[in-house]
Amino acid sequence: MTSSQQGVSGWPSEEGVRAALHPWRGAKAFEIALLDRKGRALGNNGDFLMHRVYRAIFEECGIEYVTDPSHADILVTPPSGGLLDSYSWPGILRERLVELPDLPLVIAPSSAMFRQQDPARLFGVRSAPTTWMIRESKSMEHLETTWGRTLRGAGVTTVLDHDVVASGHMRARAIIRETAVGVEPVAGSTLVVARMDREAASMGAGPPISSRLKRLALSSFESAPPLVKRGIWKVWTKDRQWRANMDLLARLVGEPVVDGFSHGMFADEARDISDPRIASFEDYACAIAGAANVVTNRLHVALPAAALGKQVYLVESGYHKLSGVYQRSLLLVPNIRLVPLR
Repeated sequence: MTSSQQGVSGWPSEEGVRAALHPWRGAKAFEIALLDRKGRALGNNGDFLMHRVYRAIFEECGIEYVTDPSHADILVTPPSGGLLDSYSWPGILRERLVELPDLPLVIAPSSAMFRQQDPARLFGVRSAPTTWMIRESKSMEHLETTWGRTLRGAGVTTVLDHDVVASGHMRARAIIRETAVGVEPVAGSTLVVARMDREAASMGAGPPISSRLKRLALSSFESAPPLVKRGIWKVWTKDRQWRANMDLLARLVGEPVVDGFSHGMFADEARDISDPRIASFEDYACAIAGAANVVTNRLHVALPAAALGKQVYLVESGYHKLSGVYQRSLLLVPNIRLVPLR
């Protein structure tokens, strides 16, 4: 990070993303939304926050969004952590890009990891160039070292910047505060949010049931109203979430927050507030706003909490996105520290 990119109190500035977008000032953009093949939103409450911050930055940089791609000068994809060959988003994105091969593409600051499949396949049928903004060095080095030649052959230019919630931390702070109006931190309270992976968050992780009954249960769950679904999912995941939270706290031996927690100061029940199946965006914002300390291995919780001035313990998980964003954008932020693998 250069001194010119260094913001107030150690946070990065928006200078990098604004420079990358300068060629597109005044352009009309069509956004390829983060949706699955059935049109359902992908991502979680942290992705929703990231999306709001990114749109505000892009629009201030002179980019106007349109709803009809025939009226657009460029294509834009929102920032995400879903550009991994183990996820469905790369395949979905490729299908949508096939339909719009002639418009330049801008991928907002994202992480990426393609261990087996060449990401150049995403852009292979396109005649227009792509600017791919990467939010941390580990993803950038991986793409350049492993796939650089084929990406360049597909007209892709990679640009290193920051996570938009880090560079746009003042915007993220304002969004959380306007959503959690009147919520103040409880003195000494600790919010603990452990990441629950896809396998752990599966209905199939419960008691064994037949395939037919499992399909019926899943179908009934998906068709239930949102409030009912949140209640079911909270009960289903509560015990696993509690154990995962305790594992995170066990990593903080000797930290004052652990002593406080042992005396019952806890800002939220055991749930992953970033998961929209469990918590609404308002729930997510209020839980973060109401905590004094935060212990998590979720960037989507750590970044807005740090932006609000909470003392944040970001627990390393070996996940390249987490350590990469911390090393790139958060090293000089005084109220967040990375708890290393032990």
